[in-house]
Amino acid sequence: TLVSVGDSILMGGGEPLGYLGPVRRAADLLGTPERPVSHVNAATFGCPSAAFLAAGRDAIRTNRASCAFIQVWSGNDLQTVDASREACAAALDLAQHCIRQGVTPVLCSPAPRPTSSGTPEGEAVRLWSMPLLHGLAAQGVPFLDINAVVGDGAANGRFTRFRPGLAAADDVHPNSAGNALLAEAAVSILQGMRVTVV
Repeated sequence: TLVSVGDSILMGGGEPLGYLGPVRRAADLLGTPERPVSHVNAATFGCPSAAFLAAGRDAIRTNRASCAFIQVWSGNDLQTVDASREACAAALDLAQHCIRQGVTPVLCSPAPRPTSSGTPEGEAVRLWSMPLLHGLAAQGVPFLDINAVVGDGAANGRFTRFRPGLAAADDVHPNSAGNALLAEAAVSILQGMRVTVV
């Protein structure tokens, strides 16, 4: 069982026919008729990180999960560095909780937002948080860099716009093609770690 812990980015808010987010798609890619892989959604449209991290903790407590994909910050949070630090600290605390429960955590980068909806302080949040996450990844912490997969500013950790053909009509969420690429990246991470699916 894979768990999505995040906002509408992990929920699949850019999908035209319902919420088929990247982690749900990854579960479908990994599953076989003989060994199905299920998905638990603890991601919610418009949800700030404090709320979805609490929902994720509940999902871990009540489901026999193998892996939780945890978004460390959300565009629905306050756009301040202090709020970002608080969100990241809470996400890392949930990751430690997962490890204690025998669940593999995969941290997910701050969700992409178009420049037009950003603020200078919001941009500072991304510039602060992305080096932190890349540093954790360098230490071996599993990390899904959403920006690197669907955005064009991954070289410096700054999301400026979606790569061509990967944005939903709202220009805030990945579309089906973007979610498919994120799902493939998630599968690649899981296969590289050889996570045991229970």
